[in-house]
Amino acid sequence: MHFTGALAANVAGEFTLPCAASLVEVCLSNSAATDCTIDCGPSTDTDGIIDGGACGDSGTPAVFEPADFNGALCDQEAPYHMANDTVFDFSLDYDGASGTAAEDVTLIFWFTEG
Repeated sequence: MHFTGALAANVAGEFTLPCAASLVEVCLSNSAATDCTIDCGPSTDTDGIIDGGACGDSGTPAVFEPADFNGALCDQEAPYHMANDTVFDFSLDYDGASGTAAEDVTLIFWFTEG
């Protein structure tokens, strides 16, 4: 996903997994030196996988792997597995704790089927 321009508000979204899948990696970047953060997880615990992860700055992405999954649902070892039809939620706090707003944000979720 890509959000063009300077963000002036938080961004949130959700999608339904078409099959059982494991979240392997999340990549988050933007073009500014920013305080943007991400939460993500299933709709039953929307920060259960990543809770307040810092966005990459100035075109250098932040990459979150299972060892970086700091939410309450994760063990920091294995990819987080979700069942078919799980609703997956994400939210971006565009400026963290009233810091610098994100610009030209790119967000990628990498899942493996099964």
